[in-house]
Amino acid sequence: MVSYLKFLLKSTNHHGVHSPFVFNYLTKCLYSKPNLSKDKVENILLKSISYFEFKNIRIEDRALKTRIGNQLTGLHYGVLPLDLVVFQNLKIAMVLEMMATGKVHNNTLFLIQDLRNNRNEWNKVISHPRITVSIDGFVLGLLFTRKEQVKEHFTIRL
Repeated sequence: MVSYLKFLLKSTNHHGVHSPFVFNYLTKCLYSKPNLSKDKVENILLKSISYFEFKNIRIEDRALKTRIGNQLTGLHYGVLPLDLVVFQNLKIAMVLEMMATGKVHNNTLFLIQDLRNNRNEWNKVISHPRITVSIDGFVLGLLFTRKEQVKEHFTIRL
């Protein structure tokens, strides 16, 4: 409860964002209506896949993978380079290996489902030079690898 109150004091919404990329992502995608699912993570995934037109994805959670696959067609699982990688638990070594071996590209999105239990790993991975945009949504985290973007971290109410 205390950690969530600290998050609320630190966080903002789209009004506090000066990055055009993140502002557009929030306003045109994440904050847009309608919600595609009652589950927050699933809703963010569905909206993000459609907004960025992702095709090549990797989702660890089998149940989530099935639900996403039932709602969206044309997705390819495990085809490289990956557009979207969804972790239940953040694995820094896997993120670094994917970036080092070309399994991801410039606009890949890493979504971490259970950020509350991955805080130490999160703080380490957002310091990596290839991770240029990080969004802390308290329960979930979003990481982007965008060369053209100045490194920025956002704490946003999703």
